[in-house]
Amino acid sequence: MDQVAWNSIHQKFSDKGISLSFFTNGDEFVQTISSYIDDEIKNADVNGKDSKNMYAVFVDSVWSPSMRQAWIPYLMNNKMLAGYDNAKIESKIDAWRNSITPNNFIWLYIVAALLLIIIGFSLIRMIIHSRKNKVQQDVAGAKIH
Repeated sequence: MDQVAWNSIHQKFSDKGISLSFFTNGDEFVQTISSYIDDEIKNADVNGKDSKNMYAVFVDSVWSPSMRQAWIPYLMNNKMLAGYDNAKIESKIDAWRNSITPNNFIWLYIVAALLLIIIGFSLIRMIIHSRKNKVQQDVAGAKIH
């Protein structure tokens, strides 16, 4: 019965064009999925848009609707997969997403930091300039008296 489940899971991926090595138990399943994701992460810079498409197919077409919703609970309930194995795969998926998602927030932080620095220097300059003017006025006032 276990092999029927593993074959069905493998077929879910194959139906969406995701080529995985065959697996016959939870350890092999985790290793196969992890290796596949590691390869995709490694090739993300080379494949560019294809990596984003493969991620979308993997997560949106197979992992979330089939695996996360049906197969993972089944595998865990039947002691074919442990909770930490699922967590490992989910962590790999998060790493994959992070490898293909541009980190635009870094640019936002850099721009904000630069603006704060510019504003800070401008304020310091204004304070120094106003103090110079006040000192010059005080000196000029003292000479008149």
